[in-house]
Amino acid sequence: MERRLKKGCVSEKRKWLFSLFGLCLMAMALPDTVHAQTDGGNLSPGREVADTLSDGEERKAENGEALTVSGQTVSGSVVPVQYMARAAGDVTEYEIWVKGVQVTSRNADNVLAGDPENDGKVKYNPDTGILTLDGANIVCEAREEGSLRSERDALTVQLLNQNAIKNESVSGYPMICAVFSKGDLTFCGDGSVEIACQPDITSGRNRYAIKCEGNFELQSGTVSAIVGNYTKNTSAAYTTQAVAVSKAVRITGGKLTARAGRATKKAQSAAIMTTERIEISNAEVIAESGEGLHSFGIYTNAGLDIRNSSVSFTSGRGSGGSIAVACQNGSKLTVNDSNVTAVSGEADGNSTAVVSTELELNNSSIEAKGGISTGGGSWGLSIGRMVLHNSRIATESGSAQSSGNSVGAWSEELELNDNSSVTAKGGTSAGGGSWGLSIDKLLLNNSTVTAESDTGNYSTGIWCSELEINNGTMTAKGRDAITESDGLSAAAFKLNGGSVRAEAGGAADWSVGLWTNNLEISGGTLVAIAGQADGINAITLAPSFVNGYKVIVKAGNGEADADIIASPTDETYWGNAYVSIEPHSHIHTWSNTWTFDDAHHWHVCTGEACGITDHAQMDAYGEHAYDNDKDADCNVCGAKRTVPSEPDAPSYQILDGANGEWMLEEEGSLKIRGSGDFAKFEGARVDGDLLAKENYEVQPGSTIVTLKAAYLNTLAEGSHNFEMLWTDGAADTVFTIAAKNSGNGGNNGETGENGNGGNNGGTGGNGSGGNNGGTGETGSSGNNSGADGTGNGSHNGGAGGSSTDGGSGNVSAGSNSGTNTGSVPISNIPTADGNKKDNVPKTGDDTSYAWIWAMLAASGAGIFLTGKGRKTIRR
Repeated sequence: MERRLKKGCVSEKRKWLFSLFGLCLMAMALPDTVHAQTDGGNLSPGREVADTLSDGEERKAENGEALTVSGQTVSGSVVPVQYMARAAGDVTEYEIWVKGVQVTSRNADNVLAGDPENDGKVKYNPDTGILTLDGANIVCEAREEGSLRSERDALTVQLLNQNAIKNESVSGYPMICAVFSKGDLTFCGDGSVEIACQPDITSGRNRYAIKCEGNFELQSGTVSAIVGNYTKNTSAAYTTQAVAVSKAVRITGGKLTARAGRATKKAQSAAIMTTERIEISNAEVIAESGEGLHSFGIYTNAGLDIRNSSVSFTSGRGSGGSIAVACQNGSKLTVNDSNVTAVSGEADGNSTAVVSTELELNNSSIEAKGGISTGGGSWGLSIGRMVLHNSRIATESGSAQSSGNSVGAWSEELELNDNSSVTAKGGTSAGGGSWGLSIDKLLLNNSTVTAESDTGNYSTGIWCSELEINNGTMTAKGRDAITESDGLSAAAFKLNGGSVRAEAGGAADWSVGLWTNNLEISGGTLVAIAGQADGINAITLAPSFVNGYKVIVKAGNGEADADIIASPTDETYWGNAYVSIEPHSHIHTWSNTWTFDDAHHWHVCTGEACGITDHAQMDAYGEHAYDNDKDADCNVCGAKRTVPSEPDAPSYQILDGANGEWMLEEEGSLKIRGSGDFAKFEGARVDGDLLAKENYEVQPGSTIVTLKAAYLNTLAEGSHNFEMLWTDGAADTVFTIAAKNSGNGGNNGETGENGNGGNNGGTGGNGSGGNNGGTGETGSSGNNSGADGTGNGSHNGGAGGSSTDGGSGNVSAGSNSGTNTGSVPISNIPTADGNKKDNVPKTGDDTSYAWIWAMLAASGAGIFLTGKGRKTIRR
């Protein structure tokens, strides 16, 4: 740093000059500090002191003026003994000025070093482009370029703790602002800053708290931008704008408060203004403008998008007009998950809370209020097209004190969906009309509209060209009017469900509850009430009822004396002050008998004039129910259906083996033949049980089933059912299982039954003989009792059984033994008196006939034995 002494009061000696010159050379040689002393530290009053305060800036201490050098005060009478010298080397200058001090590479770490109030509170990082304010209080006296000025392409200001940037009043500059940015300007951090430009403006020039010629963004923190009021009465056009941006505005967090004071009468006041798009998300915004030719709370030419935010816009009085939210030049207002408040101020022209070409509202609310108009009209909303989804609008207009109109909301098209609601109220009009809603096309889907007008030459609750209500609720009320009052005026009106109440006030000429040229009703309730007037219309034209919609019509002078009109005429609808149309009330009386068609059944209503014609809406409506595809009768109503018939099953018979018999412990089998085709054979059943295949054999011809002995011997004595099964039919019969015979002989010497002999030489069974006892089974001797025996024999004991395979015949009581050769023992046969016979057979004519008969009997037994195992079938 360089120090120079300029000429003072020149009565000094040359020696003094040389001494001072030597001290200056020493100061130039020092790298950091210089020690200087003149006249013991004293200067005479009036001596000039030239000094370098900062890089490139020279100031003079003259005639007692105080200067600050390196934190010490310099005046015309005292010179400090120490101050900072200019550092050697190059210095980088950044295009940023804070309180008039340019930010350089030398002072970036402490831009306002030496300023007691801001020392260490302003820093700049050239690598990130972030200027940090940490509790700074930057106050300038009317710097045209701003207390904070950036000529860079972009500047980010980080806020820590509470800060202030203010530009005080001054004259002589074309523009005064507190913060100016040539390029983009961004605020961030968790601190706050108050940016103010002149609380009271007494001199001309345009005033701005923030003027940004690039894009403006608030990411976080709290920013207040305030411009004071013009207090000087001037006809010049000087604007006041709190946040004036040339490009886009993005508020993505934090809180922004923008307040613009009064402008001059020929200029505008705007809280936030840009010609580009404005986006507000996750933030809180308060924007208030003051008085001016035009007053805007927020203004854009490219659309306003509000998401998840709470915003409030207020415009002041405008001699030309006042608009709280101005989305001009075809731009759109979109509001999602947010709450918006818009209030316009008084105006000599028009006062409108919200102006936009299009509004889309989703899960949000808008409260809009137009101001008083002394020479024009007042509107709460003036929007080309509005669409609401699950949203709410509450709007009202101020009074129109001249010939203008007062309209709660005006739109070319309004569509409400998903439980949305609109409440609209028009203000008074001295010479024009008052409307709650003025809509060309209104569509109401499951939503609610309530609209009311105030007094005026005309007073109409709702006016529209086309109206359609689908399960919605509408209330429209007109107030007393000079000429005409209408509750609801709809040239074309479709009521498809819901409820409508239209009520007019009194008027000199006409009072019409509902004015319409075309009213179609297919559902819902309608009430139209006319007020007192020379001409009264409850409903101007009789409605048409779509699809035979059944209603009850009541008419009269009022609700209390309205009577049911059985057969309404045109006179009913427009000749009474009160008309109500309600759905026909009907109590269903369901029949106890079923009515049905091919597929369904139901109970019809037997009550008079039932409006239900759709069977599906009738009692117990349902589909027929059947057990299976072959079931012809409905299980519920008994309705019969045609079931496709099946061909008769063929009639099969048992051809052979019917009613057969099987003797227990026999061998062989039991054959039964049926008439069915062998290829269709499926199986056989005995006593209802399906036989296992190992219990029988089957062969063609037609079908022959042979039951095996092993299976038959498992069956109980008696009769058994047998079925032979084919794929298309069956045949059945019975067979009998009989017990084994015991060889009982006949009386009087007759040959008895065949005795059961033991097989293969076993002991024969007991044969009960008659005369000439029966022969035993093969291989065993019959235990026949003799003539004198006391065994099992009858009257005359039979002969012993013939023995084959070495069996011996044991003769009880007669002690005769059979031989192993199979001969018939005849010796020692007891007689009738108990004596034995000793005679033996003789040859020739002397042969005994008894012996012959005995041989014949034995031959018969042999013949019987040869038939062992043959099955016996009795028919």
